[in-house]
This record gives sequence, structure tokens and C-alpha cells, in this order.
Amino acid sequence: MKRADTRPQAPGPVPAPARAPRRARPLLGAGLAVLLAGALGGCSVMSPATTITPYAPSDGVNVNVSDDILLRNFLVVGAEKGGQGAVVGAIVNQGDRTVTVELATQLGEAAQPSQTRVSVPPHGSVQVAPGEKNEMVVGELPVGPGEMLEMSAAAASAGARYFEAPVLQPEGPYASLTAPPTTPPATPTAAPSASASPTESVTEEPTEEPTATP
Repeated sequence: MKRADTRPQAPGPVPAPARAPRRARPLLGAGLAVLLAGALGGCSVMSPATTITPYAPSDGVNVNVSDDILLRNFLVVGAEKGGQGAVVGAIVNQGDRTVTVELATQLGEAAQPSQTRVSVPPHGSVQVAPGEKNEMVVGELPVGPGEMLEMSAAAASAGARYFEAPVLQPEGPYASLTAPPTTPPATPTAAPSASASPTESVTEEPTEEPTATP
């Protein structure tokens, strides 16, 4: 009868533990990134904190007249078509020299355009608005609130750029940005004419005729 072998046996190969199935990692594609960016932007637009902000810089338009001359947030404040309008915006000069920018509104062939010249120092900006040093008033708006007014900006070193500025009601943050009322020209009054002084009537005394002596 054979005796059982009690010697320790050499360890055999240990089976590797079963791996859990790997989950697919979602990739953040460009479309999803844009979608998230749009969603975040939409949240900021729809949030109450944003809607009660008294000033919205996106109401106006931005125009680059040249690499150094920039128009920022240009708009027109007017109550109705045919009424007055006030041009509002900022002109930025990033150059090393003072520039003169000529702003004009295109009112059609039947009306003369409104024009304003603005001098902007180097590396500075100038505000165009009612009550500022530089004001621009449109005497008779060809369009009403909610529409676009054709304008142009020209500089000697850059030529002219044409653009459209939105016309907004004078409400909310723009309530005080209205064109000054027009003062009708004074009607000259005729100076009172000097009344003729009464002439004194001269009464001639009758002359006595000489009587003939006999």
C-alpha cells in the first residue's frame, strides 16, 4: 500500500481575475460644445438678473471703419417716424494720431442728410449722445422704432463705411437720450412807426383892401 505524498506542491498558475466590461467614454465633440455654449448663453439671456439690467450693450451695432477707427454700440433713439431722433454711440481711435470722423444719416433723395464731425484723440474714445460735447440729431426720421436707419462713417485715412443702426423707443435706459426740442425761429416784429405829429394850421388874417379917396 502506497503512502500518500504529503510534500507541498509547487503553486500552479493563478487565473487572472475577470475584468469588468469597460464603459464607453463619451467624447465631447465640437457640436456638443457649441450646443453647451449656446445653452449657457441662453440661460444668461433668460435669467431674471440679466433681463432687469438697465443697459444692454448689444442693442446697437459695431462697425470697423478701419483697423484703428471703431464705432461701438451705435443706435438711434426716436419715438416715431417723422419725429426727431438722437444718435447714440462711441467712436474709438486706436491710432497714434487724432482723426476726424464724419457721421451722416441717409434720409433719401428728398431730404438733406444729417451730418456731424467728431474729432477723436489718439488712443482715446468720444461719446456721441444728447448732452455730450458731440451731439447728432436727425431732424425727421424716415423710419420708426423697430426699424433700421441707414448711416455712414467716413475718415480721410479710411474712406466711408455704410451701416444700419436700429431705431429704439425712448424708454427704459434710453428715456433720457432724446433729441432736444426744436426752438422755432423767432419771428421778427416790425418796429412801430413814428406817428406823424399834427401840423399846426395857420389861419391867415384877411387883408384890408385900401379904399380909394375921392
